[in-house]
Amino acid sequence: MPSIYRIGLLLLFALINEYALGQSTLSGQVLDAQSSKPLEMANVFFANTTVGTPTDAQGKFAFPTLKAGSYTLVVSHLGYQLYKQTITVADAPQTFIIQLAPTTNQLSEVVVRPHRNRPADYARFTQRFLGSSSFSKQCKIRNPDGVVVEYDDQKDVLMAYTPYQLQVDNEALGYRVTFYDLDFQVNYGQQTTYTDSQVSFQDLTPRNERQRRRWAENRQRAYQGSFMHFLRSVYRNEVAEAGFRVQRLQREENQHRAWAVNYMLTRSTLGVQSRGLPMAVVHALREPPITSALSPDALPSDSMRRYAPPQTWLRFRGLLAVTYEGEEKDPAYQRLFPGPRADIRAQRSVVQLRMPEAEVTAAGVIRTLGAVVTEGYWGFERVGELLPQDYQPPVPELRMKR
Repeated sequence: MPSIYRIGLLLLFALINEYALGQSTLSGQVLDAQSSKPLEMANVFFANTTVGTPTDAQGKFAFPTLKAGSYTLVVSHLGYQLYKQTITVADAPQTFIIQLAPTTNQLSEVVVRPHRNRPADYARFTQRFLGSSSFSKQCKIRNPDGVVVEYDDQKDVLMAYTPYQLQVDNEALGYRVTFYDLDFQVNYGQQTTYTDSQVSFQDLTPRNERQRRRWAENRQRAYQGSFMHFLRSVYRNEVAEAGFRVQRLQREENQHRAWAVNYMLTRSTLGVQSRGLPMAVVHALREPPITSALSPDALPSDSMRRYAPPQTWLRFRGLLAVTYEGEEKDPAYQRLFPGPRADIRAQRSVVQLRMPEAEVTAAGVIRTLGAVVTEGYWGFERVGELLPQDYQPPVPELRMKR
């Protein structure tokens, strides 16, 4: 299933710009917009990262060492509208006065629900949202009543949103992931999934050293071959060195099957019974409606990117098949998609641009909302493999080539 995945102000992704060398101090105070009174225990964080802190009794917060770059600053407090602002952190210290506006219904919109989620709809939501991977099975939603799920049977669309927040404990990676302003949609007819949210990550406390090591290993497994990993390799111009093989993919209608379908339509129009079909028609109807042709040659990094200092852009036409050869597929994927796709042991995904080009950041982020659609293995990976954008694998990064 193609996946349009936006977290923060993008595709599906919030903004972290560069891993710059400089660091700065950012501080501020959170106030009630109507009374100007300080708000204690407001959550102040940078979207899609592990960087966050609560406000104190005076509504104050501080981040003493913050890497220079572009961030989405998010502030949440029960009973208040979510605050978000894109900021640029430089070398000079910055101070912010943030005023939160009360929500219209205050606590009522969080506590009181017009109706409970139908069990079937909620089951659909958890399967699509959390995913079906081995890591996804170790994820648990802490507050099931925090999400409203609705299914439109006429449009065949599943929709979910959070009046306040939804918390997920990922026991595979050791994160508590909080989704604010979640907008989640599955269009079964178009086979697309869309996710939009402001996301905060917190490290869970390991029970022992063994669990801490397991979380570190699983995080690296989730990162290897991920879309984030691929985008970072594009940014560094080291796609092949990172273990990715990129090939052009062409899809077109299966003319042989189309002929058989037209044959059947003609017989139906003429009132001819379907019994006694020629075997050529029977075999053609069993073929897939779309045929795919994969170019044998691997594409170099420069053929899919544009570098205009200091920016890097993902740029290509048509479809790209991206195979990660450094790790085998999750066994759960093999069981979910048996057949030809299971014959390939490596992880294979398909990526398509919805515009001529899209800017890529050093953190492995696409800046533009809806710019990229992915399917295949990347579409299979969901919350179970979700990593913060400030995650860095323990393996030393390769030097950047220009």
